[in-house]
Parts: sequence; C-alpha cells; structure tokens
Amino acid sequence: MSASLLAILVTSVLLAAVARRYDLSSPLFLVVAGLTVGLIPGADHISGIELDPDLVLYVLLPPLLWSAGLESSYVSLRANTRSIGLLAIGLPLATTVAVGFVAYRTVPELTLAAAFVLGAIVAPPDAVSASAVGRKLGLPRRTMTLLSGESLLNDATALTAYKVALAAAIGASTSLRAGLETFLVAAVAGVLVGFVLGKIVVFIRSRLDDPLAESAIGLVAPFLIYLVAEQVEGSGVLAVVVAALIAGQRHSRAGYAARLQDRAVWKAVQLVLESFAFLMIGLQLPAAVEGLKGTSAALIVASALAVFATVIAVRIAWVYAFAYLPRLVRRIRSTEPPPVPGQVFVVSWAGMRGVVSLAAAFGVPLTTLSGQLFPGRPQLIFLTFVVVVGTLLLHGLTLPWLIRRLDGQGDQQRADLLAAAAAQDRAAQAAADRLDELLSDGSTDVDDRAADVLRAWNHRRRQTAWERIDDEGVESPMATFRELRCARCCTDWIWKRPCSIAVELLAELGHRLHQRGHHTMGGLQVAVGELGQRAVGVLGQRSEELPRDAFTVLGNAQQHLAPVTRVAVAQHVAGFEHPLDQVGDRRTRGAHPGAQFARGQRITVVLADGDMQQRPEIVGGEPVARRELVPDLVGCRRQRPDVARDQPFQRSAVPVWHVTTIAKIKLING
Repeated sequence: MSASLLAILVTSVLLAAVARRYDLSSPLFLVVAGLTVGLIPGADHISGIELDPDLVLYVLLPPLLWSAGLESSYVSLRANTRSIGLLAIGLPLATTVAVGFVAYRTVPELTLAAAFVLGAIVAPPDAVSASAVGRKLGLPRRTMTLLSGESLLNDATALTAYKVALAAAIGASTSLRAGLETFLVAAVAGVLVGFVLGKIVVFIRSRLDDPLAESAIGLVAPFLIYLVAEQVEGSGVLAVVVAALIAGQRHSRAGYAARLQDRAVWKAVQLVLESFAFLMIGLQLPAAVEGLKGTSAALIVASALAVFATVIAVRIAWVYAFAYLPRLVRRIRSTEPPPVPGQVFVVSWAGMRGVVSLAAAFGVPLTTLSGQLFPGRPQLIFLTFVVVVGTLLLHGLTLPWLIRRLDGQGDQQRADLLAAAAAQDRAAQAAADRLDELLSDGSTDVDDRAADVLRAWNHRRRQTAWERIDDEGVESPMATFRELRCARCCTDWIWKRPCSIAVELLAELGHRLHQRGHHTMGGLQVAVGELGQRAVGVLGQRSEELPRDAFTVLGNAQQHLAPVTRVAVAQHVAGFEHPLDQVGDRRTRGAHPGAQFARGQRITVVLADGDMQQRPEIVGGEPVARRELVPDLVGCRRQRPDVARDQPFQRSAVPVWHVTTIAKIKLING
C-alpha cells in the first residue's frame, strides 16, 4: 500500500509538470489520467487503492487551507462578508437539502437521513481549480476574493452538516436542536482554537532568527491546529483558516529570508498535494463501481443525472438570486458595486467538486449502530464520484471559454483605482466624524479655527480621492506625479539608510508607474527613467549595507522602471560631469541639452526586452549623435566598478544592474 501511494505521488508530480509545460489544466489532466489508469485491466494494485478519509482530512486538507489562507486578504474578505457568507454557509446548506430530497426520491436504497448525507458530501465546491483558472485568465480581484473565501469556509459548513446527517443515518439520537448545537460548538470552538494558536505561531516565529526554523514551524502549524480543533469538537477547517489569516496579516513580522523561503516552500507543497489529490480522484473509478453489482443500470444513471443536475441548478439559482435581490435594499445598493452579468455567471459556474467530497463519501461507515449495513452506501459513493468527476470535466473544460466569451475578466486597473479612492474617502470621512465627536464632548482643546482647517483638509482629501481618476478610468497625470515624488523620497531614504522596506516600496511604485506610463506625458516618462537610474546607482553603491534579498527586489524594480523610458540606466566609463543629463528619450529629444559626448566614446545602457528593434535615441548636444548597436549579452548580472564609498553619486561611475537585454552603443561623430 505504501509503495503504491509513493508511486502515485511521484507520478502525479510528473504529470503536473507535463501539464504546466504544455499549458494544460492540471486538475483536468490528472483526473483524466487517473480515469485512464482505472480502466486499464490488471492495474488493480494502483487503481484499486481506496481513498483514505483520514489521509485527506488530516494530511491533505490542513496545508492546502493554510496556504490559501496565507495568500488571502483579510481586508478583502471582510469587505465581502455578506457575499462570502451566502456562498460558504448558505449555499452548502441549500445544496444539502435540495440534493437530499432529490436523492431520496430517485435512489430507493437511500433513507432520508442517508440522502442528506449525500447532499452534505457533494455540497462544498473545490474552488482551488476555479481560482487557478481565474488567476490565469485574469478574473477581477473581487471575483477571485469571492471564490477564495468560499473555498476557505464552505468545507467547514459541509463537514459539520455531514456529521449531523451521518449521526442520524447510523441511528444515533439526534434532533434539530442537537444539530444546531453541533454547528454552534464547531464554529465557536474552531474560531477560538484558530485565533489562539495563530497568535502563538506568529509570536514564536517573530522571536526566531533562524529562517529554517521559522519555515519548519509554519509547515507543522496547520496539522497541529487542525488536530487540536477536532479534539475539542471544533471545526478543524475554521481553525486552520482563522490561524492562516492571522499569520498572513502578521507575515511582515517574520524575517525577509523566512518570507522568501516560505513563499517558495508553500507553492511547492501546494503543487504536490493538489496533484496527488486530483490523480487520486480519477483512480477511484474501480472503487466507485465495485458495489453496484445487481443494481439497475438505467436507474443508477437516471439517479446520477438527477443529482448532478440538481447540484448545478442550485448553485446557479442561489448565486443569481443573492446577486440581484439584496440590491433592492438601499443600504446594500449604495455600499456595494453593481454585479457584472458575466462575472456573476462565472461565479455560478465555478462549482467544481474535489477530493474532500470523495473522502467524506469513503468515510461513511459500513454498518449502522444496530449492526445493519449502511443504507445505499455503494450508490452514495458512486453518485459522489459522478458529481466530482462530472463537475471537474464540465466546468473545467468550459470555464476558460466562458470567461473570455462573457467578458468576465473586467478592467482590473480601473477597479483598483476605484477601490483606492473609496478607501481614501472612507478614511477621510472617519477622521471628520472623529473630529466632530471630540469637539462635541469637549475632550479636546482644539479651537474653532483649527477645527475648520481640519474639516477643509478632510473635505479636500475626499474630493481628491475621486478627482485623481479621469473619465477613462485611469489615474490622472497629477496623481502619478505624486507617486513619482514618493518614489524619489524612497530612493533618498535608501541612500541615507538602506533597508529592504524602502526597496520593496520602490519596486511597487515602479511597477505602478510603469503600468500607467503609456497614459502619461513624455516628461513624466523621462523623470521615471531618471528615478530608475538614480535608484540603481544608489543601491549599487550601498550594496554591502542592504539585506540579502534587496537585490532580488531591485531586479524587479528595475525591470518595471526600465521599460517606461527607452534608455533607463547608463554606465559612464569616461566619467561624465552629470550622469543624469546624458540619457534622453526618443519622444523628448532635446530634453537634456548641453550634454557633450566624446568621439568614439562607449557607454553601456540597459534596454527593455524588444527595444533592440526600436533603436532609442541618445540625446546629446547638436547634432544628435548617431549610434551603432552591438548586442553584448543577454542575462542578469551585476557590475560594480571600484568606487570610493564617500564619492558623490553625481560624479561617480553608476553601477548597473543588468535585468534585460544588454547592448553596447558606440557614439561616433555626428
């Protein structure tokens, strides 16, 4: 058994690598591969392995939930609490009830309690696959937040409903009140355990100086949290999710080396576990049909189609109903953005089931407490297998096409700008309300003139939040200039006191400025180019004082800054008087007058990928120098000429961080 599981694990990783290499959907590819192996005669030693529920619930599920929770934004989840609650709590319960009644009517072997067990099993969608497709195709951030939030919490709802229905099916004394108490205890205990242990994990990791030990604690934390929560009758899923959100919010307290290491480790763990899970789904075909001997084929097919259609129909009806009906309330209509039809359908169609459903099905006991066989267990396992594989194939094959067809991708840049403006507006309003509160109760000695100034300032902040966005939904040039000034301050900050925080902020600002570069005027692009030149030079000279990961971030910063201008950074081997005045842009010829180049002089410039064909202008004096492009190398390396530490930046050779295509330009007489 152990050798077979190891072979499945290795095979799943290799197949996932093949799928990634040829840009295929890994879940679909692995499920189809598992189904193919299950149909091969004589492969019973592999395809005959029944999925162990404990393997899924205690080994696969905790790290996957932890990884997803670390990547989730608590702020985004809180802003969409109502929608996520309806999807993660209301929808699984509605699916449980609807599927239970349909299965009870179509499958004679199932009792009503056993039918509700089936409904709870197939209720939770596995949004991991939908999220992966959405990230690849660029779904709007709010849609991704809804899918991610649903996938984090719906397992807790469905598994708790599963426990209640299973207790009734095996003959344990239960009632509606007992079921509600089970839900309440599981939710409260899970949240408390996750909150306490999450705080403890963050505290321990923040006190360590060993990145390896920090990562090791992060790896074992989800297993411990899940186990403790289950031991106290709480929801292990909720406990892991709450702890992961706390750890994600406090992730900056960990060392930079641990953060970089954690990101790579968890991505690898997620790939391995997801690949194993999807391959195991396909391999369950023989186990799913094993107990159906003597069952009417027509009846079981009709039952499977009825349950499958119910699962899809309930989700579509639920999503559409609660996307539009709540907007009849004025408060919701004024605080939430209007639903986009294409994105609403994408959410309603992203109902792929996963390995948790199969694990719950195989976890149904063989007998009841009275010693009788569990009613309809073979049919229950087969119907679960049909729903899981059917939704993976149907939704997985059609979801990418539907996202493109229905324009479900949206304008992410405009959405981000609107979200930032709304946040600034709310912050200014909160400040104004707090000022009025302090003035009304007399707890502050601020005079009326100062209060009027503060009110005017807050009013300007609220107006500026929306005025910075133009009619086309992009940020205005004035707002971009403000970010440019902020980036320059970051560069000066790094020059005075190197630190990784300033480097990361500079990289983010550079990326945002680059994204909006084509909307702004040429002078701004030249200014951004100068900023990139100065940043690279400053960081190059102060490299020994920077943390180890600073140059990784610097590479990203320069990669984003360089394409805004055609020539971003120059290494002046002849020692120019003012390096910032030696490089210009083709669209702003003459922006740097007075620069003189010697005949035959060589300088090295960093060009963005593809700019070799565009041949940027090197703006000097009059006449403009002709240039001769000679490809030098393609790669990523750093050159540091020997420069005195205290030598002024303006008079020193500028070290270059090569991140894109490198070319030599030979200046000849005009």
